Amino acid sequence: MGEDEEDSVYEFQTHGSLVLIGIVEETKRRKGRTVFEFESDEGDWLKGTLDDSLIDRVRTKGVRFLVPAHDVDAKVQEITEVNSVTGDETVAYVLLDISRLPGESA
Repeated sequence: MGEDEEDSVYEFQTHGSLVLIGIVEETKRRKGRTVFEFESDEGDWLKGTLDDSLIDRVRTKGVRFLVPAHDVDAKVQEITEVNSVTGDETVAYVLLDISRLPGESA
């Protein structure tokens, strides 16, 4: 992230459905990556990446995702970067936590 004063990081809770989630492991031939899509009860669609701590939680507990998963609370980080030359904003989302991972007991 740049060092512009207008850049911001905001964390928030939302409730809705985890619609898509993917973790692609890194190999010699491809770079690893993660992705999620979440639809809030208000109809907002959030798309982004998974936080490293959430990936570790999934790996250590051996959780398998069943999507769509409804009635889920999610903690999300919104990162807004402003290009100092053009003034254009770029928004990225990071899924920090889920109250109940699909397939995980409470």
